Amino acid sequence: MGRHRRYFIAVAIVAILVGGYALAGFVGVPHFARQAAQQFVRTHYARVLSIGEIHFNPFTFRLDIVHLALPDADGQTMLAFERLHVDLQLATLWRFAPSFREIVLQQPYIRAVLRADGALNLADLGKGFAPSPPPRAKSAPMRLYVRRFAVITGATSFKDRTRSPAFHADLKPVAFELHDFSTTARTANDYALEALAFGRGR
Repeated sequence: MGRHRRYFIAVAIVAILVGGYALAGFVGVPHFARQAAQQFVRTHYARVLSIGEIHFNPFTFRLDIVHLALPDADGQTMLAFERLHVDLQLATLWRFAPSFREIVLQQPYIRAVLRADGALNLADLGKGFAPSPPPRAKSAPMRLYVRRFAVITGATSFKDRTRSPAFHADLKPVAFELHDFSTTARTANDYALEALAFGRGR
């Protein structure tokens, strides 16, 4: 009887630990991620970050963020996306580097405005941070592995208010995919240039 009791106690402990882990992942991660992101935007940009839903599966390490929008200083949307899907692989553990099965960004939107004083609105994203000291030596890029990176049905809006009348242009749709992306053999810049060339050739 004592052996069965120890068995049931062990099973109960495992069930409690798994349940606690699941609760922390399914509920805790989305809650604290939302709080941290919105607090960061309030602190550094004095703006309100809008986030629809955040879902995280602690067993498959999949993250989904829906309906995110960051306003510009004039209140209009500056950055937004419909959905961000991130699927982290367990290979991260033995590669000692972030390894993703896929990263999919659906309907991203960027509103770039050259203000009347010549300042670019996107430069606001760099404000509020202390300038980083210059690196003493050139370091290798962070190791990163992505099997699939996709941007689907994106759009960009550009307005130049230094002209009269103001110049305005829209670029859409913006869509491209990268496969077997890795920063170990080639730099991220190489892939970015390839993606840009692919987009122009469409």
